[in-house]
Amino acid sequence: MLGGMVDGTAVVPELVTAAPDVASTAPSTRAAPSVTDAKRAVAVLANAGAGCVLLHGSVSRGVQTPGSDIDLIAIFDDLGDYSERPALAARLRREAGLATGWHTDVLVTDWPEWRYRTTKMLTAFERVFADGAITLLNRPPLSVTWDKPIGRADMDIGEAMGTLRHAVASLDVVESLYCGTEEEKRLRGSGHPDNLRDAAEDRRWKVAGQAHDAIEHGLKSIIHATSTTPSEALYRDWDYKTHRLHHLVDLLEGSLRDSAAQLLEPVRQPSGSVTDYHTLSNYPDEAEEWQYPTEATVESFTRCAAQTLELATTAVEQAAHRQLIKLRPDWTRRLTQARQCTTRIQDLLSATPVHEPGKQEAPSHNNMPSACEQLSRF
Repeated sequence: MLGGMVDGTAVVPELVTAAPDVASTAPSTRAAPSVTDAKRAVAVLANAGAGCVLLHGSVSRGVQTPGSDIDLIAIFDDLGDYSERPALAARLRREAGLATGWHTDVLVTDWPEWRYRTTKMLTAFERVFADGAITLLNRPPLSVTWDKPIGRADMDIGEAMGTLRHAVASLDVVESLYCGTEEEKRLRGSGHPDNLRDAAEDRRWKVAGQAHDAIEHGLKSIIHATSTTPSEALYRDWDYKTHRLHHLVDLLEGSLRDSAAQLLEPVRQPSGSVTDYHTLSNYPDEAEEWQYPTEATVESFTRCAAQTLELATTAVEQAAHRQLIKLRPDWTRRLTQARQCTTRIQDLLSATPVHEPGKQEAPSHNNMPSACEQLSRF
């Protein structure tokens, strides 16, 4: 585990030998970002004051693709009250991206926050990233206030609440697009059926992607709130950034796993996996023909998302009560917002059935049968 203290002395990671380069050619001919590319950002981050730079994600594991980002962690000695972190992170992402020549994400933190979240919490994402990260820069911290309040969540329940908020935000987007866009309304009856088809297909990609995102973060919120597995065992199998819903279900415990598996059954493929619309909605050209979302697909994923959010809201609240954690006012508001969002989506689905007799949906590349009738309510 990276970071921490021993007898009052800061413990920082030793330099790890970088993995072999998988893309050492010139920038114009590279097939994917590489460790060497990531190293070009080190000077930028060090000049900003970072004392430790870690590379995690697909590049560190040697499984990157041309669409991969470079994922970096910049650990500063002490960021004070964290009020300047958003602006600093935005600047470093921009400058690091220019240095690497690839889209580069930079997680900005400091040693007090890193130490706390990698040692005191089971499911903090820093704990995930620390496992297997490659150290690109390392110097001992100079001046650190170790006992200050940290900027991110200091409890796993708090992490769950933040992830639940993300699920609600994704379902808000689903709600706004579900019944059609202004462009589709304009194109109906315009005599341009191809344009209408393209607009409808673009909307379906967006809705399917956001519904997938809502399910993903609903499941992750349950993991944050209820996981009892020590991090060393949990994180060997969990890439926090995974969008594979069936993998997340496998990480749930007890009856929650069974409940979530039942919810996902209508959108599960014969292989056992669930189509990754989170990623495909950003790269639709990479999709197979059968993966193009129809209105039936959108309906199934949207209903799944609402029910997953309902399950997650209940699971998070019950976990807080079991752990004797008093709900903070902002947490109570998030739980209320999640319930209200679930109700709105369920009302929307009831008011706008997709497959009424004689109803014709916008043209699509395929014709998947509806699975919404197979869903089970809790």
